[in-house]
Amino acid sequence: MSAHKAAHPELGAPTVPSVSRLLHHPSHAHPSGARVTRHKVVFTTSLREYYPIWLRGLLLCVFTCGLYYPWARAHRLRYLLGHTVIAGGSLILHLGTPAMARLRLMQTLLAGLALGSVGLHGLSRLVALAVLLVLLPVILFLSQQTRLAHTSWQGHALRFTGTLGQAARLIWAPLGGLATVAGLSLSAARHWGAGHPRIAGMIATIPVAVALYALLPYVWWRLRRYQQGHLAWGALHARFRVSPLAAGTLFVKTGLVAVASMTLASGLFLVLLLLAISSLPAGSPMSTRQVYQGLWPALALFVGLSGLIPHAYFVSRAQNLVWTETGNEWLRFKSALGVKPLLALSLKNTVLTALTLGLYWPAAQLAWWQLRLSTVQVHTRLAPPQWQPAAEIMAKAA
Repeated sequence: MSAHKAAHPELGAPTVPSVSRLLHHPSHAHPSGARVTRHKVVFTTSLREYYPIWLRGLLLCVFTCGLYYPWARAHRLRYLLGHTVIAGGSLILHLGTPAMARLRLMQTLLAGLALGSVGLHGLSRLVALAVLLVLLPVILFLSQQTRLAHTSWQGHALRFTGTLGQAARLIWAPLGGLATVAGLSLSAARHWGAGHPRIAGMIATIPVAVALYALLPYVWWRLRRYQQGHLAWGALHARFRVSPLAAGTLFVKTGLVAVASMTLASGLFLVLLLLAISSLPAGSPMSTRQVYQGLWPALALFVGLSGLIPHAYFVSRAQNLVWTETGNEWLRFKSALGVKPLLALSLKNTVLTALTLGLYWPAAQLAWWQLRLSTVQVHTRLAPPQWQPAAEIMAKAA
């Protein structure tokens, strides 16, 4: 192992073996000879420009009974990406292509099948579920491929190198494992719980619930690896270095934060309840149950606010983990999103959106993007003026 790799193990191995030839620059033959430069991701939008786009999309969605939603979302994304600047170059989302129209149609069909299968029975439901299983990986693959193929930076489109087979394995393998556990649980329930409906129900449901919670971190990791590990620009291919253990640790810590947050909310509500009961005057007609019922709104508020803490923790830690471990020896990302700023922003957005009956939502979106993007940096060994010609040369040679 070279001294440079020992000093920078997080950068990984080069994914472009002939970078010197492709860039026509001898100094790039060895990454250790190139200086690492850092570029912050800058978000340059304003609420005055974004609000009319959001309002027009909302009104058209109402007038078309929701049919305009995919186009409204695409217009919002085009504006947001167009104001996301990396080293002087903004991301550009190209719209109006047949590929994107087909993707929106398939997504609508998938949603229709999911909703329609609820009211079906027997063979019709099985057919609908089979179609859903076939469409899910297709839509996952096409959504990644289409979105990146129509997003460009420095004048060149991004690419997605994942395959449809990988998307199918990502979805079908966990579902197959869950179906196996469910089948074994039902068989055990019939054998051990005969004549005892409650015991049979526990035998049938507890293993499935445990398997579902155990599979959640694994499925999340597989999805992120599929998305991040197949990003490409020119001949530069990203690598995703997060391990399943790291993903599982993130979910366990988030669960502990959620338990602590809920415990704190319950404790605060209990204190409020005791104070309310103790403040009742002697001979008051109000009973403890009536006081408890009167504090239901406060309980709902405490529970809702307590959910913001684990959400902020998971979003910040997941973004830092995913993006910091995405890249290669020539270009990588670094994210340092803090939990406290994200929690404060989440609380502010929630309160103001509720008080304004949703009118603050566009400002909340912009603030959310601003905070998350401002903590991301791009580390590269290629100088920005060379990125565009480098992509041209790499695209021809790839």
